[in-house]
Amino acid sequence: MKASSTSISQPQRKTGHTKAHVRARRLLVALGREIDPEFYKVLLDSMMKESGVKLLYHTFAAGAIREGDSLKGVLIESKEGRRAIMGKVVIDTTGEGDIAWKSGAPVMGGEGMPVAA
Repeated sequence: MKASSTSISQPQRKTGHTKAHVRARRLLVALGREIDPEFYKVLLDSMMKESGVKLLYHTFAAGAIREGDSLKGVLIESKEGRRAIMGKVVIDTTGEGDIAWKSGAPVMGGEGMPVAA
């Protein structure tokens, strides 16, 4: 099979997608919308590891580390204990604004009502 000029490997070089990302894209195209959730979970884990992401399972955010009005890091807890993770940028991916709430930022509750920090 001859590769066309719009092959999937060309965007990989331009966008920095990993090999696992390209495999996932090919799989999604081949399978359509039906995907085994367990297979997809393993695939996403491999993509994260290939990208250099350190995954922390069974870990939750215990608090926020602030310096003035800036959020500098997050306190996390796991079976290993409590530790701090510092960063230039903190992205709250908790789904419910846990980090924002713990940092004292104004957040909205489930009914759209303000929640006190």
